[in-house]
Amino acid sequence: MDSDDDTIRIKPPRKRRRLPWLGAAALLLIAGGAAGLVLTRPAIPIDTETEAQIDATQPCAVKVSRFAADPAIVVIDFPGLLEQGLTLDRVAALVEKATTPRDRVLDDVALNEAITACGDTIESYYYGHDYKAADLARFFALRRKTACT
Repeated sequence: MDSDDDTIRIKPPRKRRRLPWLGAAALLLIAGGAAGLVLTRPAIPIDTETEAQIDATQPCAVKVSRFAADPAIVVIDFPGLLEQGLTLDRVAALVEKATTPRDRVLDDVALNEAITACGDTIESYYYGHDYKAADLARFFALRRKTACT
């Protein structure tokens, strides 16, 4: 694994069938990008699990675990696409979607308009979350700036 890569990859949650690669939402923290990451409140317990253990469960709430084969990978397992969308669609709008602004985080109304303009729902707006740590840091900085104005 390339330690200079700070890419964070988040994959969609399982439906009732097995999906590729862990079948869960995965957040890939490469050593270089993870060095400054500090988990703060609320504290989420992080166990270490194998792919089989992760695939064997369907969580009722967001579940976070390290991937036993590579502890630099943190898996975020959402109970469904609704929870994943509520968590990550706003990031997708800022970082991934071509028709949304790159200079601000969309408020609820603007995000809903962007989702419906594509003919999507919260659950279907974006599945393949793949962000660099810098993109997430920018998202939170813009969100903090927006919240303070």
